[in-house]
Amino acid sequence: MTSYQFDESKIDPYFGGLSPTQLESVLNHFHSKDLSLPKIIEKYSLSKVANNSFLKLLPPILCPDHLCLDCDKISHQKHLKRGELSNPICPSCKKEMYSQIDPYAILFKDVLLKQSKCRFNKYASIKTITISESEFYKLDLDVQLFLGSLINKGIAVKLNGIIGWMLNSAVLVPNIRYLKHLMTQLGVGTYSPYAINIEIDKDVAIRYFMPYNKLNLVLIQQVKLWKRVALNEVVEIYYGSLEAKGLFTNQHEAIVPIMSDLLNEYSVGQLVNLIWQALNCKYDEYLRGKRDKEHTANSVIYTCKSFGEYKKKCAQRVECFDRPRNYPQSELSKYLFNDVLKIRDAGYKEVPSIEALVPDPNRKTQRNTLTF
Repeated sequence: MTSYQFDESKIDPYFGGLSPTQLESVLNHFHSKDLSLPKIIEKYSLSKVANNSFLKLLPPILCPDHLCLDCDKISHQKHLKRGELSNPICPSCKKEMYSQIDPYAILFKDVLLKQSKCRFNKYASIKTITISESEFYKLDLDVQLFLGSLINKGIAVKLNGIIGWMLNSAVLVPNIRYLKHLMTQLGVGTYSPYAINIEIDKDVAIRYFMPYNKLNLVLIQQVKLWKRVALNEVVEIYYGSLEAKGLFTNQHEAIVPIMSDLLNEYSVGQLVNLIWQALNCKYDEYLRGKRDKEHTANSVIYTCKSFGEYKKKCAQRVECFDRPRNYPQSELSKYLFNDVLKIRDAGYKEVPSIEALVPDPNRKTQRNTLTF
């Protein structure tokens, strides 16, 4: 059985009822010609379509071994007919792609990158770290995900390097404390991610550059990563909302567990709503002279907790607020929700849970507002 890789986000709705494994079997039957097209359609309960239409509905095949050095894109192959695929082409510039082992193409771009590094070295010292395959898989899951988001954003020439200065326009991680934790886990806690180069095992880099089948993570791991990223998004917005009012607090040990508990019942967007309500309530008391600034800052988190518990007990609806403009979605969040879990905005609007990751046809898919 031939192994086919394809981008799950590019799968036509025609195959929406099939799992990635089933779709791979369809491709094998189609190209090996061991079953006729009507038999394939019957076996997988697909709608009847003409031969030419079925060919156009098949997802393009990914070719990780071929990289477009101009666009930094993985190539793909189109289905020409049964048993025949096109040559690898770049999905962006539509040109036939260079092979990763093309020494002249690699050498040319290496020279350009070294020139750029030399210019950057005038302004910052560069730290280079190397991570082997065995070392990579010993890291915590969220650190692996962080590196995957960097690979996805700052991919380098040989598909196994991250060049820090190429990331300097990106918001990498929600919550600066979380970024510090991740960098410490990598052994470079005193460095900025924009001032390091990371060399990663090529096979690992390819796998995380184009995450396939949700990186084979089990549902519990998927929920754990979702909640970890969501928690740090909430904490970042919480601190920022207080600071916008001139309030500062050192209650990190209380804020994290409370917000973590609330994420069992509310989405990030709903918690933004609760933060807004609690902050306005306590800040109004401060303006009326009922409490001082320090007491106000320290009481907001407990008011969030009380509001959340009360609204759940009384079955009151909590609207999901849009993502605040001052806190754009980080690269880590985009990578997890768009590329790995493929739930997109649901990562912000849904409560982190296994139920949200396994679609139920009897459950509403849009939950901009939820009732508890």
